[in-house]
Amino acid sequence: MENMEYFMDVQNTLIVKEREGSNINMVRGSCTKKQRGGLERSLRGHEEVFKKKLYCYDKAERNYVEEQKFITEYDVYHDESQESGYWHGMLLVPKSSRETMLNHLKRCREAADYYCPISLKGLKSKQNHFRCVKMWIQTGFYSLMQDLKGRLYNVYDCKRLYCKNEKRLSTDFQEIVTLKKPLRAKFIIFRERDSHQVMDSSWFPDHASKVETTFRMGLKGGLHLLFDEEKPATIASLHFDGHEHHRRRIDRERIIGRLKVGLRDYCKFHTQILIDDRTGNHTKSISQEYDDCQFLQLTDLLVGAFRTILGEVKNKVQKEVSLPVKELVRKWEEGPARMKKSRWHKGFCISECYLENGQWVFNNIIKRNTDILQLTLI
Repeated sequence: MENMEYFMDVQNTLIVKEREGSNINMVRGSCTKKQRGGLERSLRGHEEVFKKKLYCYDKAERNYVEEQKFITEYDVYHDESQESGYWHGMLLVPKSSRETMLNHLKRCREAADYYCPISLKGLKSKQNHFRCVKMWIQTGFYSLMQDLKGRLYNVYDCKRLYCKNEKRLSTDFQEIVTLKKPLRAKFIIFRERDSHQVMDSSWFPDHASKVETTFRMGLKGGLHLLFDEEKPATIASLHFDGHEHHRRRIDRERIIGRLKVGLRDYCKFHTQILIDDRTGNHTKSISQEYDDCQFLQLTDLLVGAFRTILGEVKNKVQKEVSLPVKELVRKWEEGPARMKKSRWHKGFCISECYLENGQWVFNNIIKRNTDILQLTLI
């Protein structure tokens, strides 16, 4: 016992340091009952401080490991837009926040009294559909925060009312959702600038193969950028909004098989990964599970919102509901140094690819004078 030292690290985990001659062995997260008793005696003057910390470390370590596995598992939802390039949108939903996000989306639907499939396409009037879209995009916007920095964030429903006394329209703001902790979802927006028209068709059996190839590029680059060794990711499932427009089912080998090559150690696929390419329209009998349909529809909204802000969409109603995304684009435009201080740091990324002289070029969509931040694909 005299050759052992005990102390707590910044995460309140027990560290046992044992000296064996000139060697020092570090044992983290576990200790015997005898060692724990020695620690209690050595900390006699600080009993109250450490009272709650001296529990069964073996059990706590197991719980911590299981929690970390749960937190770092993500379900990926994909949708696309084919205006002004081919836009891939990928929403990464952590398992730990899945139910909370679904509850927020459900409350927005109930407030707007709108239960049909939701989309940015065809949005022209400010009725229930408009209110629901606006609240969902706000929810998606806040869900991408990685750190709330001690603040609360609210999603509001803006209802237009007619005031009889003053004979004019007024707006009633009602608080629908309050975010008290970060949900830490992530979003990848990735555009193939030339809509796959420059890609040599002799290398691909069909158009769907081109789409799968650029999807793979965007997902790989986004995973490398948004995660690291300290915060790894395990992809538990991939969801695509239908396969009919591709005239075949998703090629698992072209996506999963080829992605495993060159993927960094902190980005992995679950050994039993699920790939679902049924429709995201929950009113159809052949759709995916209802919850998955909701996330696919949220992905569709976010893709449309980014395309609206980054492109030349003239629909004023679509621009109005997309305003939260404009804030994200502004932050991204300021560069990586400013993004590191942002609540959305490692919460989203924006990039594009195109072929030039037979070589792939990966750039930031947003043009600015500072150095271009590229997705790390190597």
